[in-house]
Amino acid sequence: MTELESTEGDQFNTFMDVMKSPLFPVVDYKLRRGINILPADYMLYSFVNQAFHPLCEYYDCLSLTLCFSNESVYYLLPQRRGKIPLERFNELQMVTGLIIVAMELEKQLSQKEWFTTNQLLERMSNQLSETRLLELFRRRPGQQTQYDLSKIQDEIRKSLIVFDRYAFIQLSKDRQSFQTTPAIYRFIEPLRGLQQESEIPQRLAELIQEGYLVNIDEVARDSVDEDLAESDRFSAEEEMDTTGDLFASGTHEGEQL
Repeated sequence: MTELESTEGDQFNTFMDVMKSPLFPVVDYKLRRGINILPADYMLYSFVNQAFHPLCEYYDCLSLTLCFSNESVYYLLPQRRGKIPLERFNELQMVTGLIIVAMELEKQLSQKEWFTTNQLLERMSNQLSETRLLELFRRRPGQQTQYDLSKIQDEIRKSLIVFDRYAFIQLSKDRQSFQTTPAIYRFIEPLRGLQQESEIPQRLAELIQEGYLVNIDEVARDSVDEDLAESDRFSAEEEMDTTGDLFASGTHEGEQL
């Protein structure tokens, strides 16, 4: 039995008990980087479950909230009074996440396990108007060249790499396909309460105004290449919550279901 495995079943009454566990620095590092802790991560997930209340108190002192989603995913969100630098999803990434959620809901009927990046792009082309699609990918109206199509595919790939890093999806080794994790449903939290699909663009505009999303025009996204996307390009503090306040609505803050 390893040292990590030996902590299974331990009870943590105080934060001092939590700190003695070899799992604490691993969990703390992942949560601060914005990585979702999933039920599939059995040891880490069990540890957070057992140490939930002491961890809540600890993160509250750091102006962070340990959350537990409806899909049984643990993650951190910054509190309003906090002054921690954040990276937020942009509008393209948010829309991409929502499209993946729709595909996942349909998948439950067909029992498919993996999606291809081409399927995602095809779904986005069918779901969004041409004007909206070109706006998201910062392409000019009119006939699209092979260069334009390559840039669109590149932007999709970059978004999927980011989603994989934070455990919203799992990419295949060749990065040509992916499967979702329970954390993907966090994308729909800010949109709960909307009555019609036509209300989504207005809600996204409000999220930008409120600071939940980054306006695409304010980000120099074309400068990020694959090597940069793969590297640890932020410090642990800066990456504490790359999903940021984007998912604040409708979550269960400091409360375990």
